Amino acid sequence: MANGRELAQEYVQRVTAWIAEREQQNDYAEYERAGKVNRAALCAELDFGRSVLAQNPVVKEALTEAERRWFGGDEETKAGHEAARVRAERSAASVSQTASKLQDDVARLKAENQLLRKRLAKYEILAEVLAETGRMPLP
Repeated sequence: MANGRELAQEYVQRVTAWIAEREQQNDYAEYERAGKVNRAALCAELDFGRSVLAQNPVVKEALTEAERRWFGGDEETKAGHEAARVRAERSAASVSQTASKLQDDVARLKAENQLLRKRLAKYEILAEVLAETGRMPLP
């Protein structure tokens, strides 16, 4: 039975061989899940527990480096892009809401303008009749 150090070294060899095989076959995209390697699939394929990924720093570093190469795994950059996307969506929603409000105001003002033009036309006619006859016409 192997001791802990030997097992740890064996896991490192398995992971590095797996990474090399993925790079050679260029099929690492099949293992992607949210910009990282699918840990459950990796552990099942290499026949070890998930704890190996957390407890073995060499395995963890090798996997992190592979993710960075394969998926551009810069979490700070991804978080920045995500934050920028959220800000852009909020801004677009705000602009859309403002545009909708302005369209409603324009429609209301056009209706009011049409009503006032009708009234003005009516009073222009009354003023013309009053000027010609000196009397207000009967309703």
